[in-house]
Amino acid sequence: MSRTLFFAAILLAVAAPALAQESVPHPVASGSITIERPLTVASVQPMSFSPVSSRAEAAVTAKAGEAVIRITGDPGRVYRVTLPDSILAQPGGLTVDSFTIVSDNSGDITSSLTARMDSTGRDRLRISGLLRDASGLSLSDVTAAVPVGVDYE
Repeated sequence: MSRTLFFAAILLAVAAPALAQESVPHPVASGSITIERPLTVASVQPMSFSPVSSRAEAAVTAKAGEAVIRITGDPGRVYRVTLPDSILAQPGGLTVDSFTIVSDNSGDITSSLTARMDSTGRDRLRISGLLRDASGLSLSDVTAAVPVGVDYE
């Protein structure tokens, strides 16, 4: 009888954890992942300056030639551009403002600041502006770097 009791105790010791585990529900989780191609921004052409066409304005204002920026990322994705209201050009710390932005894919985005990648995940931006108080400067010596931010919408 003690032998039977011994085997019953072993059987109970082995089976009890298994029985307890079956009664506890196991949480089930599921999820998904979306892989995004990172946005890359590359300067193709720096901003340059030339006199404006009006003689009265030419003494104090210069038109910024287009800075050209290439953007690559996920095909068809919408992205948003950020840039400051104005920047300082060197030498002299003169103000460049009144920026316009034109996207190859979306046209003039100056107001909306949003554009869309093409089917290959590319776009090109042309950014121009006005250099204020440019009188007496050799415009070929003036430089300006426009800090442009680009993020997916």
